[in-house]
Amino acid sequence: MAKKRKKRSNNSYKLPDQVATDILNLNNKELIGRVTMEYANWTASMASKKEDGQLKAVNAQIKDLEDEVKSMDEVIEMEYKLAELKESLSSEKLATYKEEKKNLLEPYNEDIKFFKGCFQLSMDEMNRRKNEGLFNVV
Repeated sequence: MAKKRKKRSNNSYKLPDQVATDILNLNNKELIGRVTMEYANWTASMASKKEDGQLKAVNAQIKDLEDEVKSMDEVIEMEYKLAELKESLSSEKLATYKEEKKNLLEPYNEDIKFFKGCFQLSMDEMNRRKNEGLFNVV
């Protein structure tokens, strides 16, 4: 049986080729409008996901079931035994590695948070100016 070849994409975001081609072929003014629209769509989708009632209900049901299982005597006993086993197998090296990893990740996380905030603020400002007719691209 032959392996299925993975379809190559013309972009790193795995968007459909036609969508990516449409975006890449826009002129500057159209691109700015598209950036604004896509950012608004992105943030609206994230907000919709957070506010979805059905999703919240399912998450609550999952949490209730998990809490019920965790409260069973057998599970509590096994978790205690597992914690003891982990403690006996782990060493101070693990804590050292975790601390080192945390220290190495901190600058990246700060940069990511900063640049994401700058992007979002810039896009919001561009959108505000565009909506007020203050943003003209010649």
